[in-house]
Amino acid sequence: MNSTTRLLAPSDRVPLARFLAAHGTHRFQLDRVFAWRGSARYVADLLLGVAAAHARVAVDARGNIRGVIAFGERAWDSDHFGFPVARIDHLYAADVTGAHTLLRAFDRWAKRTRIRFASLRTYPTPAVIQALTENHFSYIEDDLYLSRALPANPKAIRVPVIARARLREGNVEDLPRLMHIVSKTEWFNRFHRDPHISRRAADGVYLRWLKAGVRKPDARLTILDVGGKVAGFVLWSTEKLRRAGAETLIGNQELVALNPRLRGKG
Repeated sequence: MNSTTRLLAPSDRVPLARFLAAHGTHRFQLDRVFAWRGSARYVADLLLGVAAAHARVAVDARGNIRGVIAFGERAWDSDHFGFPVARIDHLYAADVTGAHTLLRAFDRWAKRTRIRFASLRTYPTPAVIQALTENHFSYIEDDLYLSRALPANPKAIRVPVIARARLREGNVEDLPRLMHIVSKTEWFNRFHRDPHISRRAADGVYLRWLKAGVRKPDARLTILDVGGKVAGFVLWSTEKLRRAGAETLIGNQELVALNPRLRGKG
């Protein structure tokens, strides 16, 4: 079935949520622990939130939504690497035709804006993977989204303990030591696979990510202190969602690094 694309509009909220309920693969929709019936509406609202930038829907001859894509230039990455970098944040399609139509729309935009590097994360549905392969995207890595329901009593969680270790809240004064830990960590991401990007530039993404992240107003920084020395950290944030008339707090782990000598010890 042939399809065309148009800009996503506020009036698409209900049909978009209906489409996503059947074909959406956002992690909140796939998470059986979270099990939130309103996840399709949440993703629809996410997409409508970026509609003013670059969000398009693929529609068939009857006007039914057959796919949706949201993308844009990553100003932070573009500034770091010195050339335009883009990311596709959402790509959901009912079939290969819809996925192809959406990717062609992205290609036209990328050529106009001289994008040199583009990437996306997607759940591997056959339609989307086939369309990406035929549009010359290269597979790089697997991402695992793990979730668990925490027990009411945190002490029930049994983990190995590092001697003389304690957790504390971090601040910008910890940054020099954290930068050292990040610089000694072996990273691997999509930028490391580009032959035109140096290893130093690819690793630098994490250093810059840390420096910018600790200054975000909603960021939380937890430090692992071992024997009075900074041994690792986790940069994280929280997000409030409303479901079933109640507010749910979601934690997002953004960046983690640990002194290599302590890995696997607890």
